[in-house]
Amino acid sequence: MQRMGNDEKKGFVTALTYSQQDAIQNLMKKEMELTEDIIRNKDPKCYAVWHHRRWVFKQCVAYQFSHR
Repeated sequence: MQRMGNDEKKGFVTALTYSQQDAIQNLMKKEMELTEDIIRNKDPKCYAVWHHRRWVFKQCVAYQFSHR
C-alpha cells in the first residue's frame, strides 16, 4: 500500500483551499472510496489508512466551516 506523503497532503490542502464546492466533494468522495476499499478488501487493521481517513474528514470539515 502506498502512503500519502506530506507533499501530497499539502496538495490536498491546497486543492481544498482553491477548489469550488463540487470539486471538494468529489475529492473527498474519491479519498473515502479509496480508504474504504483498502479497509474492506485488503487490511481492516491498517492504522495508517484509518489515520488518513480521519485527516481527510478534518480537512474537509475545517474548510466547510471556514467558508460559511
